[in-house]
Amino acid sequence: RSVEVGDLWGIGRQSAKKLSRININSSYDFYKADIGIIETLLGVNGKRVYQELRGHSCVSIEYIPPTRQQIVSSRSFGTDLTDFDELNQALTILTRKAVNKLNNHKLAATTLTVFIYTNPHKKDKPCVHLSKTVGMTTATQDESLLIPLTAKILKLIYEPGHSFYKGGIVLGNLSKNYRQQDLFSMNQNSQSKADNYSKSNAIQSINRRFNESVKYASEVGNDRWQSRADFRSNRYTTSWNELLLV
Repeated sequence: RSVEVGDLWGIGRQSAKKLSRININSSYDFYKADIGIIETLLGVNGKRVYQELRGHSCVSIEYIPPTRQQIVSSRSFGTDLTDFDELNQALTILTRKAVNKLNNHKLAATTLTVFIYTNPHKKDKPCVHLSKTVGMTTATQDESLLIPLTAKILKLIYEPGHSFYKGGIVLGNLSKNYRQQDLFSMNQNSQSKADNYSKSNAIQSINRRFNESVKYASEVGNDRWQSRADFRSNRYTTSWNELLLV
């Protein structure tokens, strides 16, 4: 009863003045007050303090956002693709984008899904959805492993003769990238994996600094798959060449 209401956690100086006007001066007075009056005077935050004082947990000590479950990188192609190499080029770049997101969130993946679709709106052609998911023994964020794996999965699902209008990859079963290796992965290849990881990190650092200047061989080719931008609005805030002239 001797604790002043202004000393309660969550009750500031201005709130204490409001309470004092209706003779709520101590923590005990606050405890015995009507919740409706407290909410009217102090709003939702005051109501939460009131309920906390009565033993009801309302204010979390720390908010820890949930770990993302998957990262998707997909694109509708600028033109339908039939050629394997063009599909591989598109999926390589999409994989790299997904790995960049993976690294930004400090996550690693243990599954990789590759998918390619034909256009479902073309009634004169069959609607084909091809996809496959592959699991990895340990979580990884190494693009030098994930990009070749994307190509291998694409080879398994690719069917010639179809015109694919959309494709993408999904990195799944995500975890924090400090995950320890399992017992069976600690073998003579560990040093090789570490070297690959270092090279991959170096490439990513260079590309962040010099605007994607280092490319994998599978990324090089024509860009027919890139989305059309015939009716794109000018990029007034991000491109010097497209600044609005007055």
